[in-house]
Amino acid sequence: MRRLFILLVTAAVLTTLALWPTSSYVGVNYQVTPHPITLFEKAVGFIDRDLRTRRLVAEITRGSEDSEETLVRLFQYSCQHVVPTPPGLPIIDDHPLHILLRGYGAPDQQTEAFALLASYAGFPAAAYTLTGSHQESRLVALVRLEKRLLVFDPVQGKLFRDSAGHLLDFEQLHRDPTQPFFSQTPPLGPSFGRMEDQKPLARLWRQIVNFATK
Repeated sequence: MRRLFILLVTAAVLTTLALWPTSSYVGVNYQVTPHPITLFEKAVGFIDRDLRTRRLVAEITRGSEDSEETLVRLFQYSCQHVVPTPPGLPIIDDHPLHILLRGYGAPDQQTEAFALLASYAGFPAAAYTLTGSHQESRLVALVRLEKRLLVFDPVQGKLFRDSAGHLLDFEQLHRDPTQPFFSQTPPLGPSFGRMEDQKPLARLWRQIVNFATK
């Protein structure tokens, strides 16, 4: 009877948690609207997106011989599969994976789509707006590869390489007189938290740390 009681209590607690009301936020043309869903639905959707993203990255990078080739493949895939938002279609802001599935997005979404793929391939990545000395701006993706901070431009479909074909990092571009925009931009330290938070374990760990430090 004791075991049965424990099982019943556990089932009741899990059911209550599963049906706990929460919200999912979706932006349409920059107007964000909450949509009520249960905690169970939210968790299943989170895990589903995680598994689909991991499968997609594995398919794109299968057979890659090194890190740079892996990143180039992911970059080319995102550029080919996420085009600028066609006239008349809404800008929908929900999840970076959905941008890849929809096949279009605003400039920041094009950049985050690539950053998501890079992050899931094991390279911390983020969309970042660089600002030059004359206040002009350029949206790029910054990707951490060991101690280097590589620069990608998904909006313009542009990679930055040296004469040998290797990817250039931010410091190299910053020192290059033929890259006037980057020479005007001061060194920076991007945060990679947004893309890492798309992964269930990383999100759970951050929530635990935040709760413990309150």
